[in-house]
Amino acid sequence: MLRKILLIAVVLSVILLLTEGGTRPVESTPLISDPKLSTTLSGKAYDIAVRSGKPLLIPVDTYLPVLNYFGYSASGRLRGYTTLDALDEDAPQHRRLVTSEVATKSNLRLVPSGDLYVEEVSTGHILKINPDNRYVIAAAWSPSDENIIAYTFSSGSKFGISLADVSKNTSHLLRTQGILADYLSWDSSGDMVQAYITDEAKTDNAREVVIPKLRELEIPTFLLPEKGIKSLVVTPRGGTWRLPEIASDSQASNGTQSFLVKFDGGITIRGNNLLGLSSLEVLAPDGSARQQVAANLFVGKIAQGVVYKKLAPEGITINFLSTEGKIRRLAALSSTTYKLPFPASPFPAVTVTQSGEGYSGACGIFDHTFAKNMAYAYDIFAPLNSPYVLASGDGTVAYSFSDVNCNSYDTSGCSDYTGSSCSSNGGWGNAVILQHADGTFTKYAHLKYHSILPGYGSSVGIGCQIGTQGHTGATFSSSSSNPCGDHLHFQRQTTSDRGGVSTSIVFSDVPNPLSCTSYFSGNGGRSCIF
Repeated sequence: MLRKILLIAVVLSVILLLTEGGTRPVESTPLISDPKLSTTLSGKAYDIAVRSGKPLLIPVDTYLPVLNYFGYSASGRLRGYTTLDALDEDAPQHRRLVTSEVATKSNLRLVPSGDLYVEEVSTGHILKINPDNRYVIAAAWSPSDENIIAYTFSSGSKFGISLADVSKNTSHLLRTQGILADYLSWDSSGDMVQAYITDEAKTDNAREVVIPKLRELEIPTFLLPEKGIKSLVVTPRGGTWRLPEIASDSQASNGTQSFLVKFDGGITIRGNNLLGLSSLEVLAPDGSARQQVAANLFVGKIAQGVVYKKLAPEGITINFLSTEGKIRRLAALSSTTYKLPFPASPFPAVTVTQSGEGYSGACGIFDHTFAKNMAYAYDIFAPLNSPYVLASGDGTVAYSFSDVNCNSYDTSGCSDYTGSSCSSNGGWGNAVILQHADGTFTKYAHLKYHSILPGYGSSVGIGCQIGTQGHTGATFSSSSSNPCGDHLHFQRQTTSDRGGVSTSIVFSDVPNPLSCTSYFSGNGGRSCIF
């Protein structure tokens, strides 16, 4: 009985600490003097510093497991991060808070929470920043006011940007939609928040989707009424640096948004796509290439180079590319488990109808060729009456759109859709994007009208029913057995945008990569109550 009472007391104390703000014991982890960049790996936060010309990962002690870590406030007094929760289908939104210690010692399945927390470095006091229950994607500290942090967020089907005042735990909305939520920074004075805004550009031969086109955006912070522009300028810490410049050779017509990171002496590192990186290239002052590497996620710039993440079948690696063209691996993480997004037998096998040019020779390639963002995407057809689409891996709904009731290419008069015009959500139709504990995303598109089950911000376990296969948006078919073009467009990607670039994925239940043939799924499939 006494043991049970003590356990309840501990649980209540943790809940109080996380909901109202509180103080935890501070371990004697040394703080590096001037971290310039930060990253995460396997639920842990790291500062990145350069010592003797070499980048180092410095572990950061956080009370909660970390999804994305945003470094320190201007004075170094505070640090911020979004968290991972334990998947728990009996809890609200199917997840519950756990400490880093519990997550490390227990075999828990972790999922993103979308919650932003701030810790005071010296005391261990932690505070949940509650931005109107929005799902936070990225954040960046003001270089001139230690209490102000900007953050991007998902509100379901739109991505916006806000400022939070940590001292008052209040937020001020700057923009409600059109933001590429994965990149955020400030100018050095703290007068401007820097982000990218997305426009939609039609492709010349687009038969399926429109491609986002990015442009740079600066938002004056004097839009925060009680603050105004600051006269005090503090030397930036953490990840405060100017966003990469969008290169002049960016071409939205094929889905690429190349960018440039500039260094002293005329050296430039060019990335091929902000919507989903596949390569980085070091360019000498005369424009000649010094080195090109495969890369999937741009982390940021530090002295003498850039840090990036690479996705491989065995997992994720954090790497450093120097301006001299040298490559250094900093750390590695085991891969997340994914399965086919349809139920297992005794249901009929699902058929892969096409992939993209990234899987060269593995499958038929038709409409995934015009846009580089679909190089590793799959179209999968389940020959069932309203077949369920399942979560391919444990994750949380970062994007959801379910109001499309038409098909732009319908020539068969599909009886389940009505209306004279088609609001197709950029060609994707009804779609869900899940974020996973490794920071990547999976996208499920062309779902049936109003069939999406989990609400935005809800967590799902692998195999949970998330929707129903459909033909919304822009789908077509020359097959008499599938006249409405029913299929699921599925891809893994490194950005949250609905037009994000696909990257390779390894399924644990079928041979990889997939060919244009039929497969029996190893994904159990179950009804999860939302």
